[in-house]
Order: sequence, then structure tokens, then C-alpha cells
Amino acid sequence: MIKILDGPAEGVTLSVSRAPGMLRVVFGMSSHEWDVLNELDDVAEDDETIYVYEMDPSTFYRYHVRPGGWKQGGSYKQIELDG
Repeated sequence: MIKILDGPAEGVTLSVSRAPGMLRVVFGMSSHEWDVLNELDDVAEDDETIYVYEMDPSTFYRYHVRPGGWKQGGSYKQIELDG
């Protein structure tokens, strides 16, 4: 699980299979739902707006679940990208 600390998705909690240092969070204009693009091959839909967040390293956690392997999570803060 991850928790978004600020920005447009502030307070949103999402389930993830991996918790990378930088994370793309999307909001679907037609679905009005938040989602996370945490897998390497995840892509946004045409109607989704992408926001970029970075993990607060003090909140990272990882634990083992049987069966299924490792679960990871943490809390993220929005970052501004130049462009």
C-alpha cells in the first residue's frame, strides 16, 4: 500500500505490487478514479492525467507474504517537473 501525502492526490491510498522511488499516479477523467502506474510496462490511458511523486524514504517498508513473495509500500510526495 502507498499513501499520497500532498498534491492533487493528497490522502489517496493505493494498492501496489512494487513501490519504486518515483511513482506515476493518474486520475481518469471519465472514471473519476485514481490509479497508479507502478509496473515498468504500465501506460496511461488517453483520458488520464499523470502526476509524478517521489517516496519519502523514511516511510518505506517491505515484508514477506506467503504465498506470493514480497510486498512493499511507503508514502509519497509530489514533485514538480520542468518542461
